[in-house]
Amino acid sequence: MPPPADNARIKTLFNLVCDLPDAAAQRAALEALGADAATLARVMALLQRDRSDAELPPRWRRWFGRRRRE
Repeated sequence: MPPPADNARIKTLFNLVCDLPDAAAQRAALEALGADAATLARVMALLQRDRSDAELPPRWRRWFGRRRRE
């Protein structure tokens, strides 16, 4: 399990780029912020999951969110 400081850094980077319009813009912003390859991969995976959840209808998002927390 990654150290808490690493998780905080990943969360900060995610929050900085999650509202950008697409994956290319998010990747470019992460690279500009100096993210290394491993960090870039972790944040991009989280962003992909966030995008796929956003494309679901609200009732499915609730169901999938509930299933992930179990």
